[in-house]
Amino acid sequence: MQHKRSSFQTLWAGLLVVAGVGVFLRTFQQGSTLDSIAGDSTTAFFIHLCFYIMGILLIGGGVKKFLTLYRQPASSKNKPGIPADTSDEDHPTD
Repeated sequence: MQHKRSSFQTLWAGLLVVAGVGVFLRTFQQGSTLDSIAGDSTTAFFIHLCFYIMGILLIGGGVKKFLTLYRQPASSKNKPGIPADTSDEDHPTD
């Protein structure tokens, strides 16, 4: 089950990156159409800015997901909530 979940998460990360790149390319390609719909140059700039920010967020989310999936896990000593040393040598119960 873990392998299936990991492959789905990898696919999802890839789709996020592809969607972000698609937003960038489509916004660049349809620039004149967006300008004519907006009418005002200030409004057109704001629309372009929003689409580019959305593309950046999609790409950033996909890259972050890839990094969390394939980064080497930290040792258990560094994880919060897990004691680093569980031996009772320092604290005898006698």
